Amino acid sequence: MVKKLLKKLSSFEKSEYSDNKYTSENSFGYINIEKIRGKTWEISNISINIDLRKKGYGKKLIKHTFKFMKKQGATGVLLNSPVEEATGFWNKMGFRDVNKRMKL
Repeated sequence: MVKKLLKKLSSFEKSEYSDNKYTSENSFGYINIEKIRGKTWEISNISINIDLRKKGYGKKLIKHTFKFMKKQGATGVLLNSPVEEATGFWNKMGFRDVNKRMKL
């Protein structure tokens, strides 16, 4: 299943989006990751096509991403998710809240 998802992801073409809800029929979603310092990586954004949410695709994408990061030698992963509604999802994936960013 993950290979099938990655095939879709690799054929992803930029599409218009609004409020992180992708409208492209050709993609199931995306994830942005970056090695930020030493062996620490950051997940800065993830979005799953609105029609495919609540079906396990996000979980599979995150698990595959963790495997990739581990192969790269990652020892830590930070999450920068401004979406309050996604807190439950991230908690299920093993993340815990250690800091809140605030802006004016």
